[in-house]
Amino acid sequence: MTDAWIVELSAGIHDDSSKYLIWYEDEHGKNQVYTIDNKIACFASEQSAKNMIYKSDLCYMATEIYDLKRIEYWVSTCNPSKIINSAGKSDRDLLLEFWNLFDDIHYSLGSEFEPVIKELSRKCYEKLLFGSELNEDQQPVQFTEEELEFIRKLMIKGLEHLRNNCVILNHEL
Repeated sequence: MTDAWIVELSAGIHDDSSKYLIWYEDEHGKNQVYTIDNKIACFASEQSAKNMIYKSDLCYMATEIYDLKRIEYWVSTCNPSKIINSAGKSDRDLLLEFWNLFDDIHYSLGSEFEPVIKELSRKCYEKLLFGSELNEDQQPVQFTEEELEFIRKLMIKGLEHLRNNCVILNHEL
């Protein structure tokens, strides 16, 4: 039995209610989201998503909340100081979570989030992943304006792909 998580996409700026995705590891060890007819299955309730997990012979592990409003706000403001000095859950963590989710959504739909992994992409991802560590000068890792703009555009692409490929399920299947 494969482990599965529910991702609650909290209400966003453009959406007035939370949506729930199922995220699991496929038989090849790659994370993906549950799809129906090559669309992302977005459940209207957590219970509907859990019911689908059980019907699909998956093992429910936990529900994780992804703050859609916060990522939409970050994309619209792209404040470089927040990526470095946020209290609580850092913007670095937020961006890394959504980067991974968007990558897995693209994989699930048979497309690529980053068709060609470039040096800039790899560098940005590694800075997000290891960004809480200090560099050799004992300073937090800093992002250049070019890197921040790259991340912003990547997040916009992920958000648009999510909106354009989501089917809202208001009923039990």
